[in-house]
Amino acid sequence: MENNQPNEAQAHRVKSFNSRSLWDYSGSNDKETSEECISRAWRIVEWLRPKLKEAMNCSTSSPVVILVLHQTLGDLLLQLLLHGTSNSWTYGDPKYKLKNASVTELSFQPDGKVICKEHNSDYHVVDIR
Repeated sequence: MENNQPNEAQAHRVKSFNSRSLWDYSGSNDKETSEECISRAWRIVEWLRPKLKEAMNCSTSSPVVILVLHQTLGDLLLQLLLHGTSNSWTYGDPKYKLKNASVTELSFQPDGKVICKEHNSDYHVVDIR
């Protein structure tokens, strides 16, 4: 029987960086515009959904994906994943605020729906504040 699970190296690869280990910016401006940020976030969503679907088909447990993001991209991704649109997103005015070192847990359902199980939790750092 063929094992469809990725090996350790495949399961922990960094994405969207170029050969010099720099972010692979695909825009044409000196600084990323809001439109380019939205485009980048959609590329992440389009990359993420099939990977999660594939992982759900290969395992009896829920796949775990860890994304380390700054406030702007995290807010935008949450809006895209939870609502399917960036219409309410404005750069610098987050709908889904994130505290430093906070955790947001999403559950990806087999039908494609995304549920926010926990948002902006910093329970793991409460004792060190």
